[in-house]
Amino acid sequence: MTRKNFCFKEWKKNSSSFYFFSIGLKNWEDARQDCTDRGADLVIINSVEEQEFLIDQKRSMSFWIGLTDAQKENDWKWVDEQLLTDEGIPKENIKKI
Repeated sequence: MTRKNFCFKEWKKNSSSFYFFSIGLKNWEDARQDCTDRGADLVIINSVEEQEFLIDQKRSMSFWIGLTDAQKENDWKWVDEQLLTDEGIPKENIKKI
């Protein structure tokens, strides 16, 4: 078995993205560290379709997304430093939707 096959065996595919939903309970920081250890990061929601996919997943489990106000209270940013918009997606991706 190749590492590539092993890596994605437990991941869910939606469109061109892969998602890993851990069964372990973690706080936000530990969940992000687990993602980065796997060569990924917490999800940044880039489209309505992606948001709908995640809502469907939430019906059977809880999970963290890559949105935080850790740097400044109520100043929400995605893990890639993009600002949260009124639409809920990174400002950089508004034109794509």
